[in-house]
Amino acid sequence: MKRLFKYTFAVLAGVMAMTITSCTEEYEYDAPSTSAAAVGGNFFLSADATSFTYLPTDEQSFSFVVNRVDSTKEETVTLISSNAKFTVAPLSFAAGEKSKKVVVNFDIPSGSTEVTTIAVDSIQAFIYGVSRYDFKVTRFKQYTATFVMGMFQAQYETPVYQVGDGKYMIPVVYETDPDSGKKYAVGYEEDIVFTVNAKKQVFVDPHLHAWYNSNYGYVGIIGNADEDAKVTETSAVGSGLAGTYDAENKMIELNLYHFVPNLGAFGTFKDYLVFTEDL
Repeated sequence: MKRLFKYTFAVLAGVMAMTITSCTEEYEYDAPSTSAAAVGGNFFLSADATSFTYLPTDEQSFSFVVNRVDSTKEETVTLISSNAKFTVAPLSFAAGEKSKKVVVNFDIPSGSTEVTTIAVDSIQAFIYGVSRYDFKVTRFKQYTATFVMGMFQAQYETPVYQVGDGKYMIPVVYETDPDSGKKYAVGYEEDIVFTVNAKKQVFVDPHLHAWYNSNYGYVGIIGNADEDAKVTETSAVGSGLAGTYDAENKMIELNLYHFVPNLGAFGTFKDYLVFTEDL
């Protein structure tokens, strides 16, 4: 009985081996096609970035690229935007054109954020590529303030841009000399960025090119309300605390230390920003 079992098992094993060998020899592998015709679409997208921030004075536009797999013929692709504030039109390709840049223009109020999904029409989308992107656009809010500068005993009107959560920027304001026609900075010669925390404390980190002195070159500034600023070989160090924001009077006090790296400092002078509305 044992001999019969062994014999039967050996025969079955041989049949299975023959069957497996036979199947292997008869099977022909067909590689999947990735041509546009085979997968039902020819277009896909690419973008360097999908999140954008703009100053109120910046041009309101961003761009991305439409690509196609088969570029042998003329063709038009339909693009779809989920937000009516961001319009996209059908894009035409000439024979031989493999990719084209699309510029999206928009108009949103300062101090607002909008999101749109831009996609290739599903019938024309290449399934192995990116067919849609979610774009987020923020346009910073603009405030108006009077800037009183203690160092120069001067004052002027200036915009102030909110450039992040609790972060603001005083841009360089230029005027034109009526005689020479040349532009010059009315106040500081560098955009000054400051932050206001939850305690209404205002901080100014080192700015190395705040203004120019004919004897020493560029003069830097840093917040110095705590009188802890010190000049170093390349900059200045300290907490950067410049003062506080008085919400009732809509005013910021800036105690700024004016220094020249590796040389010394002119001292600490008070500037004030008086806003027309609350931050």
